[in-house]
Amino acid sequence: MLQGQALSRHQDSAQRRGFTLGEIGSSVAALWQAPDPANAVTRLLQDKLNLIETRIAELDVLRQELQHRLGQRCPLNP
Repeated sequence: MLQGQALSRHQDSAQRRGFTLGEIGSSVAALWQAPDPANAVTRLLQDKLNLIETRIAELDVLRQELQHRLGQRCPLNP
């Protein structure tokens, strides 16, 4: 029962930090079996941060493109 409670806490914590259920499911076994779980979690969080930073950069480019188009006489022209 304690392992189930720990897993539930891990899932809740991960979801609050932006991980999907799929990401959580694929990482649980690896984290439980890792020789150094703290290091494995650190790597997992760093990977997630890298994905978020990449997505923010992509959204920034999209925002700039939309702002540029809004400034044009006809926003549909490339």
